[in-house]
Amino acid sequence: MVKDVCAEAINVVQCLMGKASHYNPFALCERIGISTITDKPLQKDGYLVCSDGLKLIFVSSNIQNQHRREFVVAHEIGHFLMHQEQLYCCSNVSVPLSEKVNSSRQEKEANSFATELLAPATELLPLLPNRSLCFSDISFIADYFDISLSHAAIKSIQCSKAADEVLLCYESGRLKWYTTNGSQEFKNKIPKRCPIDISVAMTSTYTNGVWDDLFEGSVHQEVFRPYKDKALILLSGIMIDSADWYNS
Repeated sequence: MVKDVCAEAINVVQCLMGKASHYNPFALCERIGISTITDKPLQKDGYLVCSDGLKLIFVSSNIQNQHRREFVVAHEIGHFLMHQEQLYCCSNVSVPLSEKVNSSRQEKEANSFATELLAPATELLPLLPNRSLCFSDISFIADYFDISLSHAAIKSIQCSKAADEVLLCYESGRLKWYTTNGSQEFKNKIPKRCPIDISVAMTSTYTNGVWDDLFEGSVHQEVFRPYKDKALILLSGIMIDSADWYNS
């Protein structure tokens, strides 16, 4: 259902803007007739307000990262095209299509729209390797679409051609979100506290005994630290069969 609603909204964008590899959300706002206000320090990441013919998207001035600002605007456009409500107040919309963030149906739909607007799957798939992903692949994709590395990582993992990959985000040592290209049933097996010392972890290595609740045998582990207290951990290997999770 999410994909159907999102696809319909993307079709509207293509009718308005023509087909493109990806779209600038601020330019799309101009085409639709939505004014964007970005100079107000808000309590939420973004607001959509539609009233008496006025269409406004507010993005908090507290958000300094341009990629994140663009995602918030794209997210609010998604609400405008798909949900037709007068007011949306959205917080923590900087991480698209990941578990643990924005669990409501309409928030998921707006996130799906935003990530497809900024990095369409049809354009992404030819760029993905026929093997497990690494952060160098993801960095190339982020540059290609001019999106954040976190956004590129999540979308790439979910569209990956390889099996059994998991992307984890830990912030200050605690699990913030995760995503995968397979089953989501293992979420209770993911360590809530980061099981490795990020400060000394090798950028890329094979490890045993750390992720045994998720994988069988050796696991390829790659660590990327976009900020001092935040770590993205990319894992690939042979995932434990879901039936074994219920029996363990």
